[in-house]
Amino acid sequence: MAFVEQRTFFSKVVGGQAMIFHVLEGNAALAQYGLVVKARALSDYNSGRTDCIAVEWETEGPDQIDEAIGKVVDDPQDREEFSAQLDKLNELVQYAEAEHWQVQ
Repeated sequence: MAFVEQRTFFSKVVGGQAMIFHVLEGNAALAQYGLVVKARALSDYNSGRTDCIAVEWETEGPDQIDEAIGKVVDDPQDREEFSAQLDKLNELVQYAEAEHWQVQ
């Protein structure tokens, strides 16, 4: 059964476009680390709170992403690259929310 992890990132003012590019780079990096998931980024078209990006990763199970990240942090070089990705994300994000969905 498939699961979807959705992260909604609220960027700092006018940071939405930069966050979209960063999220897409992050998805490519995750694939490089061996995490093969169906991923997509959804951007807000000026409704509600602006500068909001939702990212969805569809996996075979709820632990697939955590297992892949665990492998990344076990390798010193990968951990350094992943840490740099997270640092850049932290510069862009004001706050974030996460939800986990089971696909029926």
